Amino acid sequence: MKTIFLAENRKQLEPAKAPKENSFSLEESVELSGKEFREIDSAARHISENWFKEIEPEIRELITYKGINLGYLASYNLMRNIVIEFSKIEKTKKILFKEKPEKIIAPSGSLIKKMLELLEFKGEVKETPAHRNFFGFSDFRQLVLGLTSDRTAYWRYLLLHLLKRFSFPKKSSKNSLLISSPYFPRFTSLMDRLSSRHELILLDNDPRYVDYLLSKNCSFSVFSESLISNEVKREAESKRGDLAKASLLLSKSKKLNEVVRFNGVNAFPLLEKLFKNIVEGDFYSSVLYIEATKKIASEKNVSGIVVWSDIPLFERSVVAACKRNSIPSIVIQHGISEGDKTGFLPLFADKFAAWDESSREQFIRLGMDRKRIDVIGNPRFDVLPAIKFDRRKTLQGLGISPEKKVVLFASQPVLIDYAYNNKKVREERNNIVISSAEKIGGTHLVILCHMAESKEEFAGLVKGRKNVTVLKPKESDSVFHLINACDALVTCTSTTTIEAILLGKPLLIVNPSAEKCPVIFPKEGVAIEVKNEKEFAEKIKKVLFDAETQNRLRESRKKFLKKNYSNIDGKATERIVELIEKTAKK
Repeated sequence: MKTIFLAENRKQLEPAKAPKENSFSLEESVELSGKEFREIDSAARHISENWFKEIEPEIRELITYKGINLGYLASYNLMRNIVIEFSKIEKTKKILFKEKPEKIIAPSGSLIKKMLELLEFKGEVKETPAHRNFFGFSDFRQLVLGLTSDRTAYWRYLLLHLLKRFSFPKKSSKNSLLISSPYFPRFTSLMDRLSSRHELILLDNDPRYVDYLLSKNCSFSVFSESLISNEVKREAESKRGDLAKASLLLSKSKKLNEVVRFNGVNAFPLLEKLFKNIVEGDFYSSVLYIEATKKIASEKNVSGIVVWSDIPLFERSVVAACKRNSIPSIVIQHGISEGDKTGFLPLFADKFAAWDESSREQFIRLGMDRKRIDVIGNPRFDVLPAIKFDRRKTLQGLGISPEKKVVLFASQPVLIDYAYNNKKVREERNNIVISSAEKIGGTHLVILCHMAESKEEFAGLVKGRKNVTVLKPKESDSVFHLINACDALVTCTSTTTIEAILLGKPLLIVNPSAEKCPVIFPKEGVAIEVKNEKEFAEKIKKVLFDAETQNRLRESRKKFLKKNYSNIDGKATERIVELIEKTAKK
C-alpha cells in the first residue's frame, strides 16, 4: 500500500517524522501552471464579487450597514484568501495524480482532509497530531527582533500614538481633504501644494510617515482599532449581533453553496471558516472605518477624499462612508497596470486620475466609465525637468566605476494576476538576471529592491559574486538618479519602466513563464522581452553595445512618448490639484 504524508506546509510534517521521499508540502512540493493560476483567479474573482448579491435576502439584509453592502467592501480580501485555498486544491490534485497513493497521513486540524473529501479521494486518510506551537524562548527572541529590527520606525510609531492621544490640531477655516495615501511620499510636491490650500486629514498609521506629519501642519487620524474612539466603537458594536447571525445562516445557505464552486464542485466546506472570519472580522472593521470616517466628516468641513486605490478594505470603506455623506472621491493612479489585470478595477470612487493615454485606453477597455477618467500625468514626474543629473557622481557615490556599463535590475515580488504569485518563476527571473549579468565583461549589476522587499532577500543570490550592488533607496529622486546613471534597465513589471523610457534608457522585460508579457512595452517596440538566460545574455549585449539596436529602441521611445506622455511638462501637480478642487464639494 503506497502511503504518503501530506501537509499544508513543511512545519506540519515535523511531528510525523516522515521519510522525505514520501512527504509533500503544498507550499513547496508542486508548482502550478499559468493556465491553472488563471482558472483559480477567475473562480476566486467570480465568488468574491457575486456571493453577497446571490445569497438569501434575509442574510443580505444582515450584512448591509446603513445602505452599504459590506460584502462589496471586503471582496478584495476574500478573493485573495480564496486564491490561496483554491491553489491548495489544485496542488493536492496534482500530487494525487502523480503519486497515486492508497493511504494519506495528514496533520489533524488542517484542511487536508476536507480537500481530499472534496476531490473524492477513495483511499484511507489518517490524521496525526499537528505541530504544537508552544511559545518558547526562540519565539520570544523573534518577537523582540521583530520589534527592534527598525528601532526608528518602532519609536516613531509610539510617538504617533502619543500624538493621537494628546495633540489637538488647530482649527482651520480651510476646507478639509481626507487623504488615505500609503504612496504619498512619492508625491511630496502634490502633498505640499494641497497642504498649502487645504487642511489635510491623513488617514494612516504607518510609522514611516510621522516625519511628514510633523513637518507639515496636518491633522491626522489613526484608524487602528485600538485608537478609534469609544463613541465610534459603541456605534459599530451594535452591528456585531447581525454579523454573528449572518455568519451562522451562511453555513446553512443553499444559495451560497451554489455560488461557491470550483471546477464544478461545491467548495464551501473548505471555505466555511474563511467566510466566518470575513463576516465577523473584516465586516466589523468596515463598520468601524465607516463610523470613524463619518465622525471626522461631521467635525471637519470635509470637501473630498483622495486615495491611491479604492480596492483594499480600508480605502473602500472610507470611500463608501464619504459617498454616503455626498463627499466626492478621487483615485490617483499610483503604478502601471499590466495586461488585462489592474489594481484599480472595479472603480468605486467618483473619479480616476490617470497618468497617460495608454492607461486610459486600457481602463476603458476593461470596463471603466470613460467619463470618470481624467488624464493628468504623474505628479511624481514633475521634478524631472529640474533635476541636475550627474552620472559620474551617482556611480562614484555607490563605489561603482563610471567607466563600466551599468545594468539596473528593478526587482518585483508580484507577478501578473492575484493568483499568479509563483515563487519558482520569481526565483528563475532573479537567477536569469544575476547569473547572466555577471558573465558580461565590463558591466556592473545594481539590484533595486521593491519597497515590499528587503536587501537581505538577495543576500544568498549575490554572495560571492563580484560587480553586484543591492540597494533600497528611500527617496524617489534617488531612483531617478539611479535610472539616469544606468545603461539599461531590466525588470518584469515596474513603474521604473516608464521612468526609464522618459530618461531615454533601453529596457528589457524578463518573463521566464509561458505567459504572455504582462506589460505593453515590447509590443510598442520600446522594450525587448527575454525568456531565459541565453536570451538575456544575447539581448543585453545588443542593448549595451549594438548601435543599431540602440537606435531602434530610441526611435520607438520617441513615438511612444509622443503618443502617451506628451503631458510631461512639470504641471501634473497643478492639474491634479485643479481636478481635486473641481471635484470636491463646495
